Amino acid sequence: MKLEARNRTEVARPPADVYRFIAIDHGRNHPRWDAWAVEFKQLDPGPVVVGTRFAYKRKAFGPISQTLQLVVTEMDLDRRFAFRFSGSSRASVVYTLQPAGDAGTVVEFDGRFEMPGPQFLGPLMKGSVDRQVADGQRRIKQMVESGT
Repeated sequence: MKLEARNRTEVARPPADVYRFIAIDHGRNHPRWDAWAVEFKQLDPGPVVVGTRFAYKRKAFGPISQTLQLVVTEMDLDRRFAFRFSGSSRASVVYTLQPAGDAGTVVEFDGRFEMPGPQFLGPLMKGSVDRQVADGQRRIKQMVESGT
């Protein structure tokens, strides 16, 4: 089944701080904002660049987990960060950052997901994905604003 999720959050920190947290320090921070992440490990040495791969194990439902590979697909300093993951589910995710006010940032999440399962489960899955995205955005906001 195919799903889309969008979310817009304002963070009271400049785009450079948000970009550093989401993109540059992705390997350290993704499992901090993604409550469903069980394991997250950078596979390629060095800084995060386009093409950097991560092994990503996440909870699915109940005791079921998914093992995925995440690949960085776009990095535009202080503006955009994108990745895709593949495995039993597939997705492409784009974070777009826009200055807001004197020192804030609007963080827009745009995700397109392909998941196993019958289409009639779509509304249930959509609600779950929307909640996960909103929770991740809330965690990003809290951690960036608090400097943790």
